[in-house]
Amino acid sequence: MINIEILSNIDIDYYNFVVLSQDKDKWDVTTNIDGLKKKIEREAKKVKNKDDLEFISFIQKRLKTIVKGDINKLKKIQNIIEVKYTKVWKKIKSYNENAPKGKKRKFIYTILEKIFVTYGYESIISEKIAYKMLRKLDIKVCPYCNINYISFSGTNSNKGIRPELDHFYPKSHYPYFAVSFYNLIPSCRNCNGLKSNNFPKGLYSPYEISENNDDFKFKYIAKNINILSTSLNNIEKGIDKITFQKEIIANNKMFHLDDLYQVHKDVVAEVIWKNRNFPNVLRDSYKNFGISKREAYRIVFCNYSDVNEFNKRPLSKLTYDIQKYF
Repeated sequence: MINIEILSNIDIDYYNFVVLSQDKDKWDVTTNIDGLKKKIEREAKKVKNKDDLEFISFIQKRLKTIVKGDINKLKKIQNIIEVKYTKVWKKIKSYNENAPKGKKRKFIYTILEKIFVTYGYESIISEKIAYKMLRKLDIKVCPYCNINYISFSGTNSNKGIRPELDHFYPKSHYPYFAVSFYNLIPSCRNCNGLKSNNFPKGLYSPYEISENNDDFKFKYIAKNINILSTSLNNIEKGIDKITFQKEIIANNKMFHLDDLYQVHKDVVAEVIWKNRNFPNVLRDSYKNFGISKREAYRIVFCNYSDVNEFNKRPLSKLTYDIQKYF
């Protein structure tokens, strides 16, 4: 997994559009909407239960944080909900998309789903601004796996291809986070499908891991100690396993990371071989051609050395960690 870095005011622009219906031109949207705030006020009038009304009020007062707050702020809000609004939370959580057909939804869930999922996410975000938002984020590789490209084609108006958006807090159990900017994770189809409505304890968000990406640091386990002194083919055969320096059970199990990365032993072998045959002195010699060390790294390892650029090419995190492992 790699960290997602926000380099602009995209989260503020997002909030202004989704909640206040302002700055529509920044999202290339012409359809008029009345804003999420007004939608909550209208739907709240239908709620009669006292506990449910108090919960809606809690959500209203924290709407700005819910929409644009970082993942840690969302966690704090969820902790308050589970403690202070336990009864309401149990009613919301009792609904599951995989429940038997005909199961009656609790009214509070129906209201929240209508506001945040049907109106908020589906009508505003997915239909109107997801394409533009993802373009602004400029993430080319799935942050969950760092293996698959997440590509674009065409435009939003002609139903062009765009990366999928995973709800880190699944909208089936956390409908009030369905429009939260930092809850929407650009992802490949494989990871989005594996994640689905699952939310195991200990799961890391790409917005949650450290900016230097040390939480998910790769290493390899060799079958023998002479792996560095052999040919490229023998180096690959000598790699027993690609794994992580820390035990990250939830993400590993969710996205099958250990299994997926065993296919890339050839990449690890090439990095090991290049580290042996292209020492720093040779990489430094590229400066005679007016090439920087970062550019020399790209030439030698065919990937990026800046952690903020790991989202540009598959296996960038693996390549970086293995070459630093020596």
